Amino acid sequence: MTRVLSGAALIAVAVAVVWFAPDIVFQIFAAVLAVLSVREVVSLAAASGLEVATFPVLVSTLMTAGVVGIESSYALEVALMAALVAIGLGTLGSWRGGETALATVSAALFPSIYIGLPIGALVAVRAFAGPQVLFLLMLTVMVSDTAQYYSGRAFGRRPLAPAISPK
Repeated sequence: MTRVLSGAALIAVAVAVVWFAPDIVFQIFAAVLAVLSVREVVSLAAASGLEVATFPVLVSTLMTAGVVGIESSYALEVALMAALVAIGLGTLGSWRGGETALATVSAALFPSIYIGLPIGALVAVRAFAGPQVLFLLMLTVMVSDTAQYYSGRAFGRRPLAPAISPK
């Protein structure tokens, strides 16, 4: 029941921010969401034994998210290349041997692509097409996820990932 209540509260907050918040509040909300997401990914990497520096990952993710909607033809490419060079050199510069260098660089670059690009795209969609279009996108994802969950519960024979199954 706690999941249902917290999910309903988060949906209400998301809908309110998408529909009623001014652009600057929406952008701040997106940045806070990116910061929390980066912290989660860095903690998952740490649980896997990878030491990922939070600050460079956070800066590169926010930089990537910030340039997604810019009309410059090379802003996104420059941001991603800067993230690759800065994180790669920083990670390899602090490397003390072992087999985790490539995995650490990959885990450090992952949030720029997995978090920065989608959050930047959400901000750009709202800025260019309006809150109605962003809400339709969010509604489509929520309905799809819900339908997949319930159809899997009704018709699925076994969980795809038993260790993390929501049962």
